[in-house]
Amino acid sequence: QLGAWLMDFDNNVAGIHGGSSVLVANEVNPKRADVLRANVLRAGLSNVLLTRLNGSKLGALAPEAFDAVLVDAPCSGEGNVRKDPSAFDRWHARHDPGQLGSRTQLQRDLLESAWQALRPGGCLVYS
Repeated sequence: QLGAWLMDFDNNVAGIHGGSSVLVANEVNPKRADVLRANVLRAGLSNVLLTRLNGSKLGALAPEAFDAVLVDAPCSGEGNVRKDPSAFDRWHARHDPGQLGSRTQLQRDLLESAWQALRPGGCLVYS
C-alpha cells in the first residue's frame, strides 16, 4: 500500500518538476543502512540517495527541501510485551529508567526535523 502511494506521489511530483524526482532515504544505523542499500539495489532503483545522517538534524541541513517526508521513528518496544510478557523484563533490564523518556524525546526531535525539512504544502507521514 505504501509502495503504491509512493509511486502515485512520485508520478505527481515528476509531473510538477519536469519528470525527475529523487528519493532520499536516511538510516543512521549502519547495519540497517546496508540492508536498505541492498533492497534499493535489488529493486533496481536509480533515483535514490542513501544517507546515514542523524535524522533529528536533517531538517536544519535541508529546510523546506522535500515534497514528502516519511518518518519511521524508533519505538519503545513496549508493544512486544503483549506477545511475550517476558519481553518487559528483558526491555527493562537492558535500559535505564530514563530510556522511555529519551525515546520519546528522540521521536519528538525526528518529527520536528521532518516538519522543518518539508516544503509548505508537502505531505508528512509519521509511523
